[in-house]
Amino acid sequence: MNNLAPLYISDIFEDIELRHGVNTRSTARHDLVIPRSRTVAGESAFAVRAPVSWNRLARDVKSAETLESFKLALLAFITMSE
Repeated sequence: MNNLAPLYISDIFEDIELRHGVNTRSTARHDLVIPRSRTVAGESAFAVRAPVSWNRLARDVKSAETLESFKLALLAFITMSE
């Protein structure tokens, strides 16, 4: 998340690279760890749904270095997806 998210948000999520430290496709894409859920209700929790949504974003959106460039890349990603 390139240190752009507020601390109370970034504390909830874990970068997959920090979890195992091995260079994989997931680490190159800047994916987040998706926590396991034991219930259907738990699968709809913010801590689970947000990493799923983040991991679906294009690499250029996730690697944006400023908030403004993130917004522009996200808008472009959304309009291309429709």
